[in-house]
Amino acid sequence: MKQSKSLYAMELGALALALAAYSGCANAPRAVKDDVPSVNSSAARDAKAHDFVEIAFDQGSADLTDSAKASLSRVIEQAAKTGKIDEVIVLSWSDQEYPSAATKQLPKPQRELAGQRNKMVEQYLRNTSRVSVDTYNMAEHPTTFSKWFNTTDSKLKNSFLAAGLPTTADAPHYPSKASHSVVLVKVE
Repeated sequence: MKQSKSLYAMELGALALALAAYSGCANAPRAVKDDVPSVNSSAARDAKAHDFVEIAFDQGSADLTDSAKASLSRVIEQAAKTGKIDEVIVLSWSDQEYPSAATKQLPKPQRELAGQRNKMVEQYLRNTSRVSVDTYNMAEHPTTFSKWFNTTDSKLKNSFLAAGLPTTADAPHYPSKASHSVVLVKVE
């Protein structure tokens, strides 16, 4: 049994490396497809998003890089070719992973940083694309109210966790979301 568990762990590690190599640049917009297994595509599928992009931030910064701006513009353009954009969902992390169940919450400066990143992405998208944007802080757990009423905040965060989102309790071999935002685009 121990050998099969370690073999399983090695297979998961190899799959993670293959996905990292396959996904290439994190800033490249991607259409949601059933045949592309990843945390982002799985959560995008659950949210019924058509396209998504993951952008990176410099440590401690909420400023959008030129590359991130270009990626945001491309994902909006790509989705607009398919139909009318209904909604854009932005999930932003601080410089730490999503808090584990044991951690409960990240320090206030980390929660604020994720919030600032959300605002920068939202502001850029509203100014350049005039789209409806909803933001979610991935440095915070859903509130008890959100859990009871299964709000969008709770559903999105649970969807990412179910897809393999790394938390502060996970080993570093999982693909990190710290210092990133994931943007999901829904088309009518």
